[in-house]
Amino acid sequence: MIFTENGTYTFNGETKDYKYAATANLSEQAALVNAVTNIVVTEQGYMPLLLDAALRCMLVKFFTPIGKEPFMDDNGDADIDLFVEFDNATGVSDVILNNMDAVVRDNILTSIDDNIAYKTGIRKDGISTAIVELIKVLTRKIDSLDEGLDKEATMNFINKFNEFGFDDESLVNAYMNSEQYKENVAKVVDAKNEKIRELQQKVNADTAKNVVADKKPAKKATAKTRKNADSDSSIEVVKG
Repeated sequence: MIFTENGTYTFNGETKDYKYAATANLSEQAALVNAVTNIVVTEQGYMPLLLDAALRCMLVKFFTPIGKEPFMDDNGDADIDLFVEFDNATGVSDVILNNMDAVVRDNILTSIDDNIAYKTGIRKDGISTAIVELIKVLTRKIDSLDEGLDKEATMNFINKFNEFGFDDESLVNAYMNSEQYKENVAKVVDAKNEKIRELQQKVNADTAKNVVADKKPAKKATAKTRKNADSDSSIEVVKG
């Protein structure tokens, strides 16, 4: 990676300058995703408890040239417990996350979730994931008003979202309290009503056709028809 950004951290009473990267190419992203997944999913099982720490640890390892002293052993492998202590004191992973290219960050986070789901068969709740993705899109596009985004509607949504916090249930509540949700519901109701109207019109038309058909006069029987009817109704006398 190319380390273009500058930062400073203080750990164990010592202040150090460091550099970090703000982006990564696809192969670098893939390597980071696999590293995080391999920490969380092992032969011993799935350990979601380690996910956040593993992600932050690999971000610092991949996106900075910080040496092994703070949180790595002699083999260059990260010690999660040492890293958590280091990161809590320095906040380096937050610096990286907050300054990373948004597309790269989303690619990494989404790919980690997908990779873990592929290996474990466990996938996050679909509704919550969809709402989180919607928040990400709105956040990315808030500065792209020339693309036709309504700033007032977007801020309304985000404000509603912030009122409720960030857990799964609150995400759903935030969306259901947004103007966008109400507008979408109205559109769905209108569409259903239109379908009902169309169906009712078709039923009425079919009913009218049947009524007209029932009112048509029956054809008069012809002489040939009467003759056949008579012959059909004759009684054969059997002599004993």
